[in-house]
Amino acid sequence: MGASSNFTRIVSILTFALSSSPRRRSASSAVIPTTSTSLATSWMSRLCVFMKTASPPQHLLILLGAKDVPKADELLLVPGNPASGSRLSTIAELEFYRDWQHPTRQLIRSELRGRLYAYSALSEENHRQAAETLYGVENNYKSTQGQWLALLDPIFMAEKRKEESELRAAIANNAALAKEIGDPWADAMKAVLAYEGIYYRYDMLESRAGSISELFAYARTIVRGAEESTKPNGDRLPEFTESALPLTEKALLEPKPIYPGLERIGLELWLSKTRELLAVDHPSVKTLLGKNSPEELAESLVAGTKLADPELGRLLGRAASRPLTHSRIRSSAS
Repeated sequence: MGASSNFTRIVSILTFALSSSPRRRSASSAVIPTTSTSLATSWMSRLCVFMKTASPPQHLLILLGAKDVPKADELLLVPGNPASGSRLSTIAELEFYRDWQHPTRQLIRSELRGRLYAYSALSEENHRQAAETLYGVENNYKSTQGQWLALLDPIFMAEKRKEESELRAAIANNAALAKEIGDPWADAMKAVLAYEGIYYRYDMLESRAGSISELFAYARTIVRGAEESTKPNGDRLPEFTESALPLTEKALLEPKPIYPGLERIGLELWLSKTRELLAVDHPSVKTLLGKNSPEELAESLVAGTKLADPELGRLLGRAASRPLTHSRIRSSAS
């Protein structure tokens, strides 16, 4: 397959990546794409490297609005929002993203986006409340979708496998280096297989627990702060160590608006997806829901809690962090 055909084949992925660039909103909340010639040119440069060709075909340049094509060894400066890449990820890790992480999280983001759209449509006030959260969800959805499409592309994955094979062969030919580093690919595979075994539990009960609920995050910080305060500094979770505690306390105690409608959306979605992914008979699901439906439990939690009261929240926050504060004072005094 020629370079021109290859470029045509992946134009949909490239166009999606460009249209998924960071956006900004005006005062009227209109969405304004920030795709620019420099960004298009940057993607052209990356594609030329990937496809091992001097320049893309003219029709693709016209489609993306790029006027100047970077030449070999030309310095290219592209302003934009800093992001991270996955160049150091092994094939096992990339396949995990493709088959586990991206499908699960995109499904949940898609449903959350739909619920936020429906909530926003009810009134101007609801639209205002949900705007920032919806913007973040949409941005994450588009970013991940572009990554997922690339990982689903067999040509892209074949290229990544070829690169990994060449690197492994080069290391195997260097006896001293091979002895020093062992087999990191085998180690990565073991880690990925172990992660697959706990992924749904970890994702739903820890890393994404509570979804967009501020009250859930608030309550968890208070409970964990009290528990972590009884441990030596080196045994605590990172956010509760002596050095990190001031920022954790600041985030906990500073006032922030709480919107009951958004709280219910977040808790309902989290509880329903946890039940769906872990199954109704899972012990954690039984503990979470009891005999309630996700909707019933979310409604009762939001309606019954007093954590949204700023004064009570600050009181509980200070009570939870007080042992840590005293520990820090004693350390300074000594």
